[in-house]
Amino acid sequence: MGQVDSSPRPADAAGGDQRVPKYERVREALRERFSSAPPGTLVPSEAELCQIHGVSRITVRRAVEDLIAERILDRHHGRGTFVAESGQRLPAPPESIDLTGFHRQKSSEGHRVTSRVLVLEAFAAPFDIAAALGLPERARVVRLDRLRSVDGSVDHLTREWLDAGRYADLLGQDFTDQSLYTYLSSRHGLVPARNEVTVSVQRAIGDDARLLGLPEGTLRLATRTTTYDDHGRPQIHGRNIYADEAALTRFSVLARNHRP
Repeated sequence: MGQVDSSPRPADAAGGDQRVPKYERVREALRERFSSAPPGTLVPSEAELCQIHGVSRITVRRAVEDLIAERILDRHHGRGTFVAESGQRLPAPPESIDLTGFHRQKSSEGHRVTSRVLVLEAFAAPFDIAAALGLPERARVVRLDRLRSVDGSVDHLTREWLDAGRYADLLGQDFTDQSLYTYLSSRHGLVPARNEVTVSVQRAIGDDARLLGLPEGTLRLATRTTTYDDHGRPQIHGRNIYADEAALTRFSVLARNHRP
């Protein structure tokens, strides 16, 4: 009889079950490897983890960030990622959306966020956009389209609309390296209080597929979001489609009578 080849293959290294998202398989493999490792142990670089597990850099990054959120790992900007002190480790946090905005959230985690501004103009809003923002049909809105990247890798394509009557000054801004939420907070005093999110899977077609570097018709996670201020008024309506097959959106659900 021939000998069975038991050497690990790239998919097996990340957990084996192809029904489980790749980033989850990588995350659990890393959890098993580093949960009991001595604090301060250096984690291999993203490039090395990509090679070990046979997955993309975005998939590795997502897996590592989950373990950083659980405080199993700890990132030191400019030095690398290490096994965290055992006393710092917590159970996995609840799923949540950060209302400070994508740029600020990722930057605070030590990532470099850049945007390629595709559209920044004012025009008459279509019915669905005007309705989402609580504006009369054909009201003037500012549209901002950006291709967002994290540490040099394309993350998602976003389109956002705002009331041009209030936010016309956006047209003179450069949002290549600037947070929209930070600008609106500092310039207009916007306090985001609620974000309504619709999550779906859609096919990337036309310019969306080209910009994300995907084959025409590829299925990807997509979201629609409407951000409300602290007076309950809609301020930003956005639509996003993500580049990575393992992308997900995190959120929490609270009972109406819950007081956090």
